[in-house]
Amino acid sequence: ALLGYTRKFLDEKYDEIIEFAELQDFQDYMFKQLSSGMKSRLAFAIACLVHPDILILDEVLSVGDGAFRKKSG
Repeated sequence: ALLGYTRKFLDEKYDEIIEFAELQDFQDYMFKQLSSGMKSRLAFAIACLVHPDILILDEVLSVGDGAFRKKSG
């Protein structure tokens, strides 16, 4: 499980998560091979796509490029 979500849940949301995080070119990489910025984008995508009641962010958008920040804001 990643970030407390089951493997089944993440498998069902996989394509949507990867697209939102803009990590299509890195989907065959192991998690530990991703940069810290990519890991942050992945975590942010997962957090957004599970529709939480409250989402507390601390500089998460600082890791994205301008287009990613605009899409995420």
